[in-house]
Amino acid sequence: VEFGRRSVVWWLNGTRVFSDGRGVGRNWRAYLIVNLSVCAGRYHPAPGPEQTEMSYEVAELRVYRG
Repeated sequence: VEFGRRSVVWWLNGTRVFSDGRGVGRNWRAYLIVNLSVCAGRYHPAPGPEQTEMSYEVAELRVYRG
């Protein structure tokens, strides 16, 4: 995500997928959070009943300050 003064732009694998055309104010601040959201089968197969632990890896995370 690119937080610009005139537009916030979302990128996915190098492709621009959305731009809000509004942007963020001069004094706006962001706090980075990386998390994992797990659902019980609504968006992907649910974990099996024997599953007791889950983990994930962030292979790449880029943060730019403009």
